[in-house]
Amino acid sequence: MARKVKPMWTLVQHSAYGWDRKEGFRHMVETRSVLDRVQQREIERLGGLLFESYTDADEAEYRENYPEGADLLAGKVRGTFAEYNLDGLKLYIPAKDDTA
Repeated sequence: MARKVKPMWTLVQHSAYGWDRKEGFRHMVETRSVLDRVQQREIERLGGLLFESYTDADEAEYRENYPEGADLLAGKVRGTFAEYNLDGLKLYIPAKDDTA
């Protein structure tokens, strides 16, 4: 069993798509907690985002879903999704120029 560490948060593909296949959420993300160091290291290795506070992760979720100039009715991230997942949801990898 992985050793527990300080909780952190990351962004993953939105559960409405990842679990329910609702097409309108395919290109959106949501916040997910990361409770063990093994997962945190793998997220870092893959280029995912890690946040020390839920508030920071939540703010990044909004920025990623609705980048400047985006339609606020249809969120769409600019990054990609890795095959690595948390709770069955693919890890979000931001576009290189994103500064979340």
